[in-house]
Amino acid sequence: IIGLWLITYVIIHQHAANPAFRFFWNNRILIFIGKISYGLYLYHPIVETFNWKVTSKYLHPLLPYAFVSKYAGQLFLMENILLLLLVAWLSYELIEKRFLRLKRYFEYPGNQQAILATTPSNTLS
Repeated sequence: IIGLWLITYVIIHQHAANPAFRFFWNNRILIFIGKISYGLYLYHPIVETFNWKVTSKYLHPLLPYAFVSKYAGQLFLMENILLLLLVAWLSYELIEKRFLRLKRYFEYPGNQQAILATTPSNTLS
């Protein structure tokens, strides 16, 4: 695993000026997925179970039987992806961002804001 990481590191740094690599690292879709990745990891089993139990009972009967029987797997996959992206994005916006803002109050290497935020002039009386 360390060897694979080292090879990847060398390849990326050799081609960092390459426009294809810059496009890849600055891709807005990949950045968005990176921001919500914890929610994707955390909620995927819950969304899959919810989707299986709820949509198969309430949504699929509203669709034509021929469509559901022919494309059941693809329909289930698309429903999972859309629901998971929505739930992970909501989690990021409503929960994770608030906790990420708390980082400024804790000291760790490279965080000068925490030192400034805890000075006596900035504390509550």
